[in-house]
Amino acid sequence: MEAVRDFIACLDTDRGVAPAGRSGVDDALAVLREVASTAAQDAALRGFQASSEFAGTMEEISRVVGYLQLVAASAVDRTRKHAAAAGTVTTSWTTGWRETPGGTDDPAAADSDAGTAAGSVAAAVVDDGYRNTTEFLRARLRIGAPEARRRLSLAESLLPRQGFTGEPLPAVHGELGAAVASGAVASRSATIISLALDRVRHVCDAETAARMEHALTRTAAENDPDFLARVARSWTDAIDQDGAEPSEELLRQLQGAFIRKPRHGL
Repeated sequence: MEAVRDFIACLDTDRGVAPAGRSGVDDALAVLREVASTAAQDAALRGFQASSEFAGTMEEISRVVGYLQLVAASAVDRTRKHAAAAGTVTTSWTTGWRETPGGTDDPAAADSDAGTAAGSVAAAVVDDGYRNTTEFLRARLRIGAPEARRRLSLAESLLPRQGFTGEPLPAVHGELGAAVASGAVASRSATIISLALDRVRHVCDAETAARMEHALTRTAAENDPDFLARVARSWTDAIDQDGAEPSEELLRQLQGAFIRKPRHGL
């Protein structure tokens, strides 16, 4: 438990500027690895109270790590898109029309060469053999594609955004994002809430959506995900009483003069 307390203190003290070449996350990982090396032996010596406290501390750490995973996935997606945009802009200049015969004394030609070099660096950043960020995260982090898409989608809803001109914009679900950032709500529970809010987004006003977000966030902070899913379903059914639109397969099954369930394929 002493190492765990050191880890939590490390998270608190390293929220400022990290030393050059090393971050607070690296120090926290080293502490956790040290804890894991003797965790099984230490657990055999703890009583029920100490074991339950240790389990609670580990769960709090996992919630913080879940938020950091969202931040990391968003950072990877943002930097890959920026690198791709920079590579597209700079490589479009390398057509040869700025080259001057007999040397490179022209300042415009020098600027073109500098742009070409920058474009090559940016292209090298994004030319990693993966179609999108989801595929990159799947290979780099050794996670499934659904998990990578979940992190990217949740990060878009919970993290602050940037406008087209670079101005900062608040998160789509600000209250839920603050709860996840503080470690009060796990990212899995946040996914349940985010999906429920997306289902009723087009059938309710902003005030109703805000009340739903507040209620589900409080529920997630005090209950387990199974109970949260039931509460979220009740909110969704109460707001969208007509339910979701029927699928194409269901429409084909029910087409005809009489709407009846198919019997023996007819």
